[in-house]
Amino acid sequence: MPPFEGSVLPCFWRAFPELVVSQMSFQEFASVCAEVEGESAKREKVKVISAYLGRLGSDDLETATRLFLGTLLPKGKRLCVIYSAVIRAAAMIARVEPHELEELVRRYGDVGEAVEQLLETRTSAVPLLSGSTLSFSLLRSAWEAMASDSGPGSGGRRVRILAGLLSSCSPREARYLIRSLGGEMRIGVSEGMLEEAIALALGLELETVRRAHTAMADLAKLVALAKAGALPLEVQPMQPFKVMLAEPAGSASEISSARPLWIVEDKYDGIRAQLHKLGRRVAIFSRSAEDMSDRFPHLVEQASVLPDVVLDGELVSEEGGRLRFFNLQRISRSSSHGLRYAVFDVLYLEQRPLRALPLVQRKEVLRNLSLAFPPAFFAVPYGTASGADEIQEYFQQALARGNEGIVAKDPQSYYELGARGKSWMKLKQVFDTIDAVVIGAEWGHGKRRGLLSNYVFAIWCGERLCPIGKAYSGLTDAELKEYTKLLLENSTGESHGMVLLKPFMVVEVGFQSIQRSSAYESGFALRFPRIMRVRQDKGVDEADDLEKVRMIYESQAGR
Repeated sequence: MPPFEGSVLPCFWRAFPELVVSQMSFQEFASVCAEVEGESAKREKVKVISAYLGRLGSDDLETATRLFLGTLLPKGKRLCVIYSAVIRAAAMIARVEPHELEELVRRYGDVGEAVEQLLETRTSAVPLLSGSTLSFSLLRSAWEAMASDSGPGSGGRRVRILAGLLSSCSPREARYLIRSLGGEMRIGVSEGMLEEAIALALGLELETVRRAHTAMADLAKLVALAKAGALPLEVQPMQPFKVMLAEPAGSASEISSARPLWIVEDKYDGIRAQLHKLGRRVAIFSRSAEDMSDRFPHLVEQASVLPDVVLDGELVSEEGGRLRFFNLQRISRSSSHGLRYAVFDVLYLEQRPLRALPLVQRKEVLRNLSLAFPPAFFAVPYGTASGADEIQEYFQQALARGNEGIVAKDPQSYYELGARGKSWMKLKQVFDTIDAVVIGAEWGHGKRRGLLSNYVFAIWCGERLCPIGKAYSGLTDAELKEYTKLLLENSTGESHGMVLLKPFMVVEVGFQSIQRSSAYESGFALRFPRIMRVRQDKGVDEADDLEKVRMIYESQAGR
């Protein structure tokens, strides 16, 4: 047992005594990550990963795939380990002050790399456990413990568990363990490359693996099934899939030119969700296949009256008979009861997959099914339109009903899992942009490390600037490099990893909508903000104010 102040490690290892030694080690995984990170060619990365995956059994294969994707937890489960906890745990092991480690993080732009360098150079760091390495079994148990812990003292317990894990890491292992806490390994591996590696490792056709991945969106579960010879190829209850997406259109004319006749629905400003019912089990999954069931208990309860079914639709908030946008992150079990489930497609019903049926037939199945819907469920109304004038009229009516636009769908289209194409096209209301002042910036990670890439911006609230959001998308790497130097020249200091700035730069920010928010002093937040350009033609005093933001907010609410 290594020496450690405060008997943190004895507590940690007592919690997982049977898991200290295991055949499959995290050390081997970290070595593979380092090799992959050092390769520049995609083909070579795939070869290295496939060779490694081919050596693993089903359980370890699932674990390794999750780690390559940046997490050990199933989609929908969160680790809740904050940045300061990682810094505290790593500083504890390296026997340095947290601020010393934070200085290294700023230099490297990557917490994992900073900890690796620190452990390699600090002779006072706690040594490795004698004869022991981190195992996949230990990691799985530790992550589950950290994810399920809550209540008073849970933050400190997570720090102690993380410190225990780091105490048995080599510097290289520490690098990738810490990166996994942030949900991204940053070794240049995408889901598409993992699909290729899985196909190569298991002797499967790549297209077969890709098709299966659309029917089962959880790649880690998929690879374990593939290893057992049970590759999923069709939508099944309790198996979240990749949803079909609509191609954005710029006008009604663009839609009408694609085909003569469309089924047209209102596009709601809600949260895409798929609902699965099998026997007594009900699950609600997000667009990215995260399990959200425990957040919507009233919908789960009401769905118990349905037959075995898989539905696609939108979670919406109704207020005064009109549908309103809601922030999923602010919805709790107690506040979710005003939400309803708007269903626009049915993909499975009573042991029968339906996605290969033409849409017009699936709509008829949905119409019959909706007769038995519980109160919080409804089938999305739809009509037909041909020609730009009819499509535009339906679009205007959708805006008048308070929705954000329309989705036009080919009546003969089947449901293409994970696809985006012109079988479905969407036309949305285009909002104004705002001109805001950059008041802070955060250091980037991965390929943007060493660059200030996440800009915090503000609007005028009387005589002072009030924050309204932050965005990291919109500017090229070359622009970020140019502006990083300029921002640092106008820095007034740093606080909690953010570079504070003198107000001198104005940016034009585009966004999908504006919502009320207590997170920012302005009282509003921009949904999906994107930096359109730096307004070099505008001074700080010409930035937009709270009155304009409020006017846009009220206009979108009154559509």
